Amino acid sequence: MIEKNNALIEIFTEELPPKSLKKLGEALAINVRQALFNVDLSCADIHFFSTPRRLAVLIDDLNSCQADRVIEKRGPAVAVAFDENGQPSKACQGFARSCGVTVDELQTVKTDQGERLMYCHQEKGKSVDVLLPAIIEQALSQLPVGRMMRWGDNKESFVRPVHALLMIYGKKVIEAEILGITSDRLTYGHRFHAPEAITINQPGDYEDALQQKYVIADFEKRQQRIQEQTRKLAEQVKGEVVMPDGLLDEVTGLVEYPQALLGKIDANFLNLPREVLISVLQKHQKCFAISNPQGDLLPYFITISNIESTDPRQVIHGNQRVVRARLADAEFFWQQDKQHRLADRVDALKSVLFQKQLGSLYDKTERLMALSQAVAEQIGADMAQTERAARLAKTDLVTAMVGEFPELQGIMGCYYARHDGEAEQVAMALDEQYQPRYADDQLPDTAVGQALSIADRVDTLVGIIGIGKQPSGSSDPYALRRAALGILRMIVEKQLSVDLSSLLLKSIQLYGAHLKNSNVADAVTDFIHERYKQFCLRRDFSADMFAAVNAGNYMDYLDFEKRLQAVKHFYGLPQAADLAEINKRVKNILNKNHIDGKNYTINIDLFEQAVEKQLLERIEEKALLFKHKHDKQFDYTTALQSLADLHGVTDQFFTDVMVMVDDQALQDNRLALLMQLRQLFLQVADIALLQEHT
Repeated sequence: MIEKNNALIEIFTEELPPKSLKKLGEALAINVRQALFNVDLSCADIHFFSTPRRLAVLIDDLNSCQADRVIEKRGPAVAVAFDENGQPSKACQGFARSCGVTVDELQTVKTDQGERLMYCHQEKGKSVDVLLPAIIEQALSQLPVGRMMRWGDNKESFVRPVHALLMIYGKKVIEAEILGITSDRLTYGHRFHAPEAITINQPGDYEDALQQKYVIADFEKRQQRIQEQTRKLAEQVKGEVVMPDGLLDEVTGLVEYPQALLGKIDANFLNLPREVLISVLQKHQKCFAISNPQGDLLPYFITISNIESTDPRQVIHGNQRVVRARLADAEFFWQQDKQHRLADRVDALKSVLFQKQLGSLYDKTERLMALSQAVAEQIGADMAQTERAARLAKTDLVTAMVGEFPELQGIMGCYYARHDGEAEQVAMALDEQYQPRYADDQLPDTAVGQALSIADRVDTLVGIIGIGKQPSGSSDPYALRRAALGILRMIVEKQLSVDLSSLLLKSIQLYGAHLKNSNVADAVTDFIHERYKQFCLRRDFSADMFAAVNAGNYMDYLDFEKRLQAVKHFYGLPQAADLAEINKRVKNILNKNHIDGKNYTINIDLFEQAVEKQLLERIEEKALLFKHKHDKQFDYTTALQSLADLHGVTDQFFTDVMVMVDDQALQDNRLALLMQLRQLFLQVADIALLQEHT
């Protein structure tokens, strides 16, 4: 019986990147699990640990070795393995050599094809001592890290320099060298409270041993501790913690032994825009703001210390001093910026580069003023306000506040525009032009903001792809994928009827001679369309549903979306599979006979079977459904569901009627009828491309 024991592996390093610490720990556990599966080494479960200075996995009930297995290799037939004198042929000798044995050690077995030579060997399973080092090495090499680093004279590379490697199975050390470090059973406690080495006798001791040395190894437990401590401190001042997930993960990745401390903010700083306060606290100081139940910020913040200080007041005082200085700078910028109107900053954009080959932000502003109006005309946004918003769109980039806090671009533009007395929609558009800022971010609410946001993204896509800098692999320095997805989300989720083709041509015209890619319109179209496909697949539309609509080459994405929803609904109908199959049959018949539908007319006098006339009548009846297909409110879902009623008559047609008869006139007449049937379904999508999902 195979023995089972727990295994523990820890990589002890310099401080790991806090924003990706959780992801690294999760990925390590996933990689180890997959590597164990690949070598047929089973375990009960895997837990990951991650702190600023370590990545570790605890493997429960890991088998001490692989199971023994019988290896069988089938060789040549006996008839060709030996000659008439019973001497082994070259084929026989070659097979024996490939198995590492002599001919005499081969066996003869009976098969359905006659007697054959067979090599059988029982291979003993490899032990965990042999397998585990390679498993861990492979798992570490596959971590999601953008760029590895080297240190000293080492050839090895990792996320951060490695100082120690702990690798034990049960109570014994698994001897190995990984990343230039020899394994042992040592780890280390908190950098300041308990920096000395800790001996881990067995995997189950690991978490408690570290906690005694001021290290909470479990990421989730450390995060829960932060949440509980901050909640209690906020309650002391009758407030609630402002705690975005990204900041919580990052702070958890910064500390090994979190201690939450409550600091104060000078009340006069609450006059600053909320986003400025949040940015100073969260992005720059990694602190949590506190708000009242109504969402108004309170003059307090919470910082997470990595030490259990004997004098926490000194720690709080130090944090308050830094926060006060940052907020004082922000207040100075706020007051200085308001002394100059945004409209007076437009000329300053001439000295700010958008892209070396594409000119300045002033040049981009000129293009945006024209392009955003084209979008506004399509979606019904106010033309004058859209032009004004486009003129001011990039002006906050030359303000002192955004220069110091670039993450506030657009947000400060909105505040300054309101201060200047600009129309509210213009002010909001200056912020909304950057929405969505990330995959699931909110979309612009105003029509002016939507027009400016779409125009800005189209301008960037055309410009960057037009100079041949399309994204390659995972590299996307100009965030073109995000730009394309933002356009698509606005069209789909805000139900905007946008003619992208005309906008791309308009943008190309505005760039003039700057663009070197003569095929830029098609390149951008293909790029956006591929993003749309991925966008659809992420929303549980299958690849064949997309292909069914895509067969019509529809580039109006609002229309495409409605067709796609109709196909998805149709697919759930009980008649769908049979109708898809019939459409495939019809498509194949028509393609085989090179029918284009233009030179064939239906002659009802040539009908021989009653079902032919019935099918034509049903087709003509259903064709009326598409009389108003070009109306924006046309319901493809209802129309396609109605076509499901054709299931019975189409089945009957193929039962009673022979299409490819010898009589050419009859054959042409029936092909014309099938062409009308196919064209009817193609009014929505090519459902012949639908596959049966199981």
